[in-house]
Amino acid sequence: MINLNIKKAFYAKNEIIVENFSLKCDNGERICIKGRSGIGKTTILKIIAGIHKGYEGEILLDDSKVAYMPQNTGLLPWKKVIKNVMLLKRGTKKRESALELLKKIGLEGLEKRYPMQLSGGQRQRVALAQALFFEPTILLLDESFSALDGDTKASALAILDEYLKRFNATLILVSHTDFEVEYLNCKVIEVGG
Repeated sequence: MINLNIKKAFYAKNEIIVENFSLKCDNGERICIKGRSGIGKTTILKIIAGIHKGYEGEILLDDSKVAYMPQNTGLLPWKKVIKNVMLLKRGTKKRESALELLKKIGLEGLEKRYPMQLSGGQRQRVALAQALFFEPTILLLDESFSALDGDTKASALAILDEYLKRFNATLILVSHTDFEVEYLNCKVIEVGG
């Protein structure tokens, strides 16, 4: 469960980027945050993830494992694909499980490559595999499918949908694409009117 009340969230030079935003969602809910560029959607995700500390208000999370997948993937360039996938959950799952997930997501045979050796869409799929491998109860995705073509996006969304159902995980998605919102059956929240 997430209960978020932001009075003000600040950007550089104390400029207010989000003001008076509240969000409450239960386990298993799927929410899409929409709004124009620069309105603070990414900031909201970063506050939930515990990355952005420059805000007034409160956030209450139950005993949730949170995974945040930024638009730029956040992969470590000096680590191979397989190490990036296993990064958040070292030692608790075997390499075979990570390889199986990479195969499922269409990246079989790329586990020994570095992120710079992959296309933008491949990097996004590695980041999704990393997030799912962590087995979070809350997934925060920030335009995480923007570099994927139609068929690859549909495949990635199917894998995500299956995961959400299996673990009754909560999804908060920032997306400008109606296809993603409809496929995942998200409730839409508009930010900034």
